[in-house]
Amino acid sequence: MMPLHGASIEATYKAYDVAMPKGKIIDFSTNTNSLTLPESIHKEWQTMTKDIQCINQYPASEYEDLLNALANNHDMSQDQVMITNGTNEAIYLLASYLAGARVGIIEPTYPEYLRAMSAYDAKCVHIDWKELAQGLVDFSVLDTLILCNPNNPTGQYMNQDQLGYLIEETKKNHVQIILDQAYVDFLSLRTQDISDLAKEWIKNYPHLIILRSLTKIFKIPGIRLGYVMGNPQVIKQLQKRQPSWSVNRLALSIGIKLIDETGYIEKTKVYYRQERERITKILSSQGWEVIPSEVNFFMIKTEEADKLIRWCLKRGLVLRHTKNHQGLKGKYVRIGLQRPEENTVLTHAFSEYRQTIER
Repeated sequence: MMPLHGASIEATYKAYDVAMPKGKIIDFSTNTNSLTLPESIHKEWQTMTKDIQCINQYPASEYEDLLNALANNHDMSQDQVMITNGTNEAIYLLASYLAGARVGIIEPTYPEYLRAMSAYDAKCVHIDWKELAQGLVDFSVLDTLILCNPNNPTGQYMNQDQLGYLIEETKKNHVQIILDQAYVDFLSLRTQDISDLAKEWIKNYPHLIILRSLTKIFKIPGIRLGYVMGNPQVIKQLQKRQPSWSVNRLALSIGIKLIDETGYIEKTKVYYRQERERITKILSSQGWEVIPSEVNFFMIKTEEADKLIRWCLKRGLVLRHTKNHQGLKGKYVRIGLQRPEENTVLTHAFSEYRQTIER
C-alpha cells in the first residue's frame, strides 16, 4: 500500500519495493519547513526536559496561556479560538459536527478531508478547482464547502479578493465554509495582513471556520499543534467533541514561545520565495512541466511518475506520490523544497533522469 502522507520514508521504499540505500537519504516528500528550528524551541525543550515533573502533570495553565496568546495575536476573544492536536484533529472534530451533511471538497486536495467526512457518513461532493475558479459550483447541493488554501498538494493560492467573493457567495447560499490555511505562513504576503483579514472575516461571517497549523511552519510534526478560529457557537460544538487533554504539555509550552517568532516566519517567506523560483526555473529549463506554486512545495506533471519516483529512491531521494489525490491519477509528483544544497542535488538527479530516458 502507498503511504497516505508524505514524510513516510520507510513506507515509500517498501511500497515501491526498493532497498533503502546506505548513504544519505533526502526527504522531498515532506512539506514542513526545512529551516533550522527556532532557537526558542531549543531553549524551551532543554528547560522542560530537565524537569521531569513536566510530564507528571495534566495540561491546564499551559492551555489557558496559549489560548490567550493566540486570541491576543489575532485580536479575537478566547471563545472564537480552539487549540487542537494539529489540524488533523480539527478536521475529524468537524467531521463529527457535520455528520451526514452534504460536504463539497475542492479537489485535488488533502485526502484527510474525504477520509474524515466519510467516517461520519457525510455525502461528499468532489468539486474540481477549475470549476470553483470559473464560478460553476452548484451550492444548492451543499451544506458545507471545504477549501485548502494555499492548497495541498498543488501549492496554488486563491487570492484575498477571490476568497472574499467565495465567502460572500457561500453566505448567500447558506453554505458553511471551512478554510484550511495550514500553509498560509509560507506565502509572501505580510503575516499581519493575513491575520487582520482573518479577524475581519470571523467577525463578519458566522458561517466561516478557519483552520491553522503551527506544525508545518515551525516543523513540529512530532508534537503536533494547530487551532481553529470561528463563531463561538461553532467552537463550543467542536469543544464538546474534543477529548480531554488532547494537546500535551510539551506542545502547549512550546506553542507559547512560537507565537512571538515573527522574525522566523518572515525569514521563511523570503527563503522559499527565492528558492522556489531558483529550483522551478532550473527544472523548467530541463523540460519538466512544473505546476506554479506559492508555497514551500510544488508539483511536476509526468506520465512516468512511478518510474521517476523509483529511480530517485534508488539514489536516496524521496518524492511524494499523488495516487491518493482526487483527479491527479498519480500522474504528478510533489516536491517539498529542502536546503539549497539538497535541492541542487535534486535538480542534477532530474537532469540525469531525462538524459537517461532520452538516449
